[in-house]
Amino acid sequence: MTAILPPAALRSRLGGALVDEPTARYTPMRDATAERDRLDAVLTAHAPACAGDDRFTADHPTTADVDAMAAVCATCPAQAACDDYAAAALPPVGVWAGTRYPRREATR
Repeated sequence: MTAILPPAALRSRLGGALVDEPTARYTPMRDATAERDRLDAVLTAHAPACAGDDRFTADHPTTADVDAMAAVCATCPAQAACDDYAAAALPPVGVWAGTRYPRREATR
């Protein structure tokens, strides 16, 4: 089984969370090819507001961090495409378009 990876522009911000083949620690994302292609096109034209911000790939962001990241996402030109991609793919880690994935409560 080949894992479905996010656009190349986002793989670097996710670091080791994504691999070519699933492992015991990694659940492959769902196929979101159309959404990935749309997001990749937007990211080719515009740098994401989250670029270089390690909080977006933190394993256990605080509620305050998630709130701050949601504010960053609200200003991002890729926000709508990022949201569509994340909703379709269900990424294993990170904050995407202001929503924490996997969807669960942030730590306080």
